[in-house]
Amino acid sequence: MKLLHTPVTAGPQNLVEVFLSRPGANVVLLDEANWWSYQRGLPYHHHGGGFFNATTAHIRPPAFANWHLIVDLGGQPGDITATFRVIFA
Repeated sequence: MKLLHTPVTAGPQNLVEVFLSRPGANVVLLDEANWWSYQRGLPYHHHGGGFFNATTAHIRPPAFANWHLIVDLGGQPGDITATFRVIFA
């Protein structure tokens, strides 16, 4: 898929570990307002993550909340799959 989305509940005491099927993807945490903007192609701000040129990404959420974990290829061709887990760290 070109976009993967899953809800995640986590906070600063957690580490969100994402395993990607290929390197070179954006992996970010969005709050509700920024998820709304992202879906509509509007400017948005992520609360952790960024571009990962590896097959594993680690993100520590800045606050305890219900987040939207997004994985996308940033317009690159191809597909990607991902799995994740929340670690108490």
